[in-house]
Amino acid sequence: MSAYLSLAIADLGLSYLLFTNQQYFSVYGSVGIFALAAMALALFMLPSRPGKGSRLEGRRLGVFASLLAASIVFALYEFAIDLPAPNILQTVSVPLLLASTAAAASVLGLYYLRRSIQGLGGYRKKIAALVGIAVMAAIAYFIMYAFVQLSWHGVDELAFNYYASYLFIHGQNPYTASMEYITTKFHIFPTVMLNGTYEYAYDYPALSFLAFLFIPLLNITSFMSYIAIVIFLSLLSAYMVYERSNGNMAMLFPIAVWLVATYGLVGVVAPYLAVGIFVLLAYLERRRVLLAGALLGLGASTTQLAWFALPLLYVLILKEHGIEGMSKAVGASLLAFLLVNAYFIALSPSATIGNMFSLLGATKLPFYGTNIMQFLVPFYPVSYWYPTALSIMAILSMVVLFYFRTNEMMPLIAVMPAMIFFLSWRNISIYGLSFMPLLLAVYYARDRHERHDANAGLRAWHVTLFLVLIAALMAAVAHDEHESSRLVAINSITPVLYQSNVYGYQNGYALGALSINVSSDYDSQQNVSFYIVSRSPNLQGYILAMQLPKLPAHQSIVYNVDYRLPLVNNHTKIFVVAFNERYMASKELELTQLR
Repeated sequence: MSAYLSLAIADLGLSYLLFTNQQYFSVYGSVGIFALAAMALALFMLPSRPGKGSRLEGRRLGVFASLLAASIVFALYEFAIDLPAPNILQTVSVPLLLASTAAAASVLGLYYLRRSIQGLGGYRKKIAALVGIAVMAAIAYFIMYAFVQLSWHGVDELAFNYYASYLFIHGQNPYTASMEYITTKFHIFPTVMLNGTYEYAYDYPALSFLAFLFIPLLNITSFMSYIAIVIFLSLLSAYMVYERSNGNMAMLFPIAVWLVATYGLVGVVAPYLAVGIFVLLAYLERRRVLLAGALLGLGASTTQLAWFALPLLYVLILKEHGIEGMSKAVGASLLAFLLVNAYFIALSPSATIGNMFSLLGATKLPFYGTNIMQFLVPFYPVSYWYPTALSIMAILSMVVLFYFRTNEMMPLIAVMPAMIFFLSWRNISIYGLSFMPLLLAVYYARDRHERHDANAGLRAWHVTLFLVLIAALMAAVAHDEHESSRLVAINSITPVLYQSNVYGYQNGYALGALSINVSSDYDSQQNVSFYIVSRSPNLQGYILAMQLPKLPAHQSIVYNVDYRLPLVNNHTKIFVVAFNERYMASKELELTQLR
């Protein structure tokens, strides 16, 4: 089992890595990399104890071989063909080597830490474990960052977490403040919204910054401190699952693979606190329903990512402890959530609640990470409602399946939240990888009395096929609705080229701007923004509505957009998206006429 879980985790991490560069230029690359993640999720759902020599074991081996072959094929495609940067392998290989070394050291540390403190009891054992994990985290951090020069200033979420903590200890309400100052100070590009503005509102629950008040209090300004915390939380999660499995050495291999992906890809901390600690502990301690409910409330108070696990865990408590137990758990969750967030809700109810729920739905650009919109936007455009409707349908279906087949479908607790983000607008590595300790707990820390059903995977496949059919019908409707409205259309793109001798190329060409002809079918003038991505060279840029004239009603207009590339050739491809709050149009430009 550990080999299959390890492969699935590696495949999940690979899909995240390959989709860090958006796949707008290759339908095969987009579908292929998305298929890697889909196969990883399917592998997670296979039954954990098949009989030796059974047909089901043969199916698992077939999936194993297919998954491995697909991983190799699409990895080679991505690195060798779709991203023709000459140093791409060097760029990836060094961090991967350091992350692998750190993960190997961490796994050895977990093994010897558990052995060395086995004789201790009570709080002495817990304190010794925390000290040992802190030492291991410091060693892993040293391995990855002591031997390389790293110019990393963080991402907008970390900047927001830090600045919200800073504002709170200085007597200001983060939910009514703008985060623009901190992104400007650290030169961090903020997230672009579909309405053509930057995201400067703090839209995470309060524990996402309250838990890290000590950072500004200690006057720590480097966001690398958050990476050190992520490493510590990852090792703490791994230790909790390893300890609860009674030291099952078979799980050290999937833990090592998960740590490699975590060390190499994850840059924010709140999801690992919310899911890797609070939700994981709630699952492990669910016999004590009040404690489990309170932990779920703390997870929900840290990041919205934890919200997607709550329905399944409440169903699990319902099946194990009845309606009274679930009521206690839900009540404890609500109480914990209110205790953490009530102060800010009382100060500014509309801003606090509005910000927290703004993350649900299609509000942000780009449609980032391994998700279905990466394929649909350039190749099969659909209306904005489609990813939200698809995610809701999947959540409801999986919760119903979990209710009727709870013991057999236990992996859904971790797999379903990851699946939802594959069907959504945005899906980055923190969304799926932070749930992996929970999945390992499902497989390795389950009570002996819990049943395992050899047909569970087949039942999951039947439901999945049904959902795929419904999703395809919905996609046809959403595509027809998008195409029939044609509210915004990109009619043509004309590159503004000039000769350049940059990089020593004689009579080379550079791109100075794009002339984009856009027409409108709206009854009123509209704000239109542009998102532009190029390959060979690789570059992305945003031109927001505030910098452009409005698009007139039922007319066409040519936008002269400042988008510069120092050297272009016949391999250069440019993908342009014109968007507003309700509609999106895209078009690809290939420079094939250059000498």
